[in-house]
Amino acid sequence: MMKNDLRSVLSKLSAWGISPCFHNSPLSPRLEISEHYNNIIATVPGSSRTGHENMFMYECKEYSIPVLIGLFGNRIINQKIIDEYCLKPLNTYSLIPPDVIDEAACHQHKIDCSLNKLPILKLTSYDAGAYITSGVICAQHIESQKISSSIHRLKVINENQLALAMRPTGFLFECYHNALKNNKTLPVTINIGIPPIYYLLTSLSSNFLQENESKLEKIGGLTGYPVLLTKAKTQNNAYCYADSEIVIEGEITSNVIDECNLGLNNLSMPEFIGYMGEGKKELPVINITGIYHKENPIYQTFMGPGKEQSELLSISTEIDIKIKLREKFFSLFNLIDAHYPSFGGGQLVLILKIEKKLDCIPLCDIQKFILSIHPLCKHIYLVDNDIDIYSPEDIFWAFSTRFQPSRDMNIVRLPGWNMDPSQLKGYLDDKESITESIIFDLTSPYKLTNYFKRFFNLDEVYSEYKES
Repeated sequence: MMKNDLRSVLSKLSAWGISPCFHNSPLSPRLEISEHYNNIIATVPGSSRTGHENMFMYECKEYSIPVLIGLFGNRIINQKIIDEYCLKPLNTYSLIPPDVIDEAACHQHKIDCSLNKLPILKLTSYDAGAYITSGVICAQHIESQKISSSIHRLKVINENQLALAMRPTGFLFECYHNALKNNKTLPVTINIGIPPIYYLLTSLSSNFLQENESKLEKIGGLTGYPVLLTKAKTQNNAYCYADSEIVIEGEITSNVIDECNLGLNNLSMPEFIGYMGEGKKELPVINITGIYHKENPIYQTFMGPGKEQSELLSISTEIDIKIKLREKFFSLFNLIDAHYPSFGGGQLVLILKIEKKLDCIPLCDIQKFILSIHPLCKHIYLVDNDIDIYSPEDIFWAFSTRFQPSRDMNIVRLPGWNMDPSQLKGYLDDKESITESIIFDLTSPYKLTNYFKRFFNLDEVYSEYKES
């Protein structure tokens, strides 16, 4: 079995000439690290800079554990990780259940049961507190025994407690409310620094899973190897990623707390699309029962808004959307590739590179189908095979020369989503939160194809006239 833990991946990247940068002096995880990264490294939506983000390893003031940021901030690196560790084509894999091992590297050392021992970042002076942003929470459903695996933001309440933000449509939410129904707490593990390929795949949508399939089985199938788990030390019926750098064990209780308690504003922390998030009411409280780590652990974390967070959200969504669109519209076009760019936070904007089989394709039907499986998608762009979907400049070039509004777009109105301020009540409507989703056809019409050949592709049109 190929070693896919964080350190093995960093070693492999180093062999390819890709290594973290290091700051020349220790920085505090409270504001100083994020200030340096945002001012020097972060790109859209974490700053107004464009391009990739570099990896940085920070030595921390008052902590012996270094902080790693930016591993996933470069699509080229992410694709290398996927090509190296995601071994099975999307249409040929089979499910592989996880393996549970007795002794794991993540439990090599136990530290005082205090979150103060970890270099947890506070990103801005306006944040409601310090947040764990890279924690993958694992919990087992009491009845189905399925194990959830998903990333959630976790605010530090005190050294022994965290406040958990989760979507009401997610599987962890279902596990939690099933436990409450049975008058029980929900045992959980919070896994930091898991194998990078698992981070890239753990945001797979529930739409991607068939009935009775689990995400961990799906990840095992895609990678060709079972996900390695081990039992928690301080919680029954809880499992953690065996190769995690750090594992926090605990239980989600019936107690709740408001996320924002400063009294000055109602802000939480920067969100992935680049704006400050709103503090949530009545978040479940996690009581911490144990903290473990590998020898010389690395605290991997993500900035709130930024390329890295957008990449984590986009890659798994792209996997899902490509499978679904190829199944649904194979008679209308060949889907060559799909990309959710970081300027849409990896969720709001979708670019589809296609080869049309018909001159006129039903924009309304394509848009309706995409929104049925991914309702956050606000802008959809269809482009030809000669457009680089990872280049915003190339997309805007196609927008400028292959688009007419009266012919090449369709708009629908939908319920709004509160993380995008243009969808809030008062923007399009004074009484309710609504948004408009648009699909743009930036492909060239068949009858005018030759006029749309780019100058560096002219051989395709004029090959018979080319001078020898």
